[in-house]
Amino acid sequence: MTPEIKIQYRLLEERFVKIAWTHKIHEKQADLFYKTLRRNKTLLALSTSFTTTSAVASIFAQFNLDWILDIITAVFAVISTFLTLRYKDNVLEEKIIANRQYAAKCLSIRNDYEALLAHIKSGSISDLNLIMEKKE
Repeated sequence: MTPEIKIQYRLLEERFVKIAWTHKIHEKQADLFYKTLRRNKTLLALSTSFTTTSAVASIFAQFNLDWILDIITAVFAVISTFLTLRYKDNVLEEKIIANRQYAAKCLSIRNDYEALLAHIKSGSISDLNLIMEKKE
């Protein structure tokens, strides 16, 4: 390998590492958004269930503790309303999709760099101009 090709090879290695990390970061970020989405949906389902259950229980309450059931119902109604309004806009789903799409693009670029590095290392590509053209 000529000194010029070694320099280009090192630059390609650096780009390869950076794009590999970018790919991994976006995959992990999509996973974090997915976990948050799952947690939020579970909380919404639980709070809605408790609100409904409390509301039904307060209707059929035969004790003199109706005010406790009313407070419980009101608290869970506020929580479920907040969760419904806050996460109804599908922002997390859009972020998951965007991160996964960007990660897929990064994976494609990473694979191209990996192939180019292998060709340079094996000596099948030794033309500096061709290397620089494929690098971009």
